[in-house]
Amino acid sequence: MKFECGLETEQRGIDMIPLIDVVFLLLVFFIYAMLSMTVHRAIDVRLPKVSEGDTVVEDYVAISISEDDVLFLDDTPIGLEEIVPQLRHRRWVDEDTPISIHGDSRSQLGTAVRVLDLLQRNGYQRVSLSVERDEDLQD
Repeated sequence: MKFECGLETEQRGIDMIPLIDVVFLLLVFFIYAMLSMTVHRAIDVRLPKVSEGDTVVEDYVAISISEDDVLFLDDTPIGLEEIVPQLRHRRWVDEDTPISIHGDSRSQLGTAVRVLDLLQRNGYQRVSLSVERDEDLQD
């Protein structure tokens, strides 16, 4: 006599619940990893030190000035006369987009002033200078 308990007719397949759990955990991991990364578009320069400064966390355009006064737009070398056309070429950049000048502390002040003047003459009003906070300078 053969007894049937119902298991013989059930088809075996891949259980999707553990697979969905693994995919969800991977998604959470990559989202967390992406949010914890610091956006740094500029070249590596030695910023001037100040006693106080505000941190900007919104998306911005970085214009860097190296130690030997070479200009960079994000991480691409660029001439002074090419800055405004390159900014206008980018679709997401307009006059309200923040622009940060990352000037090396060993570069000439005149280069940063010329960049600042050029940007302001062309309507870019949200221009700032990047600095580094120095704990020794605080009172």
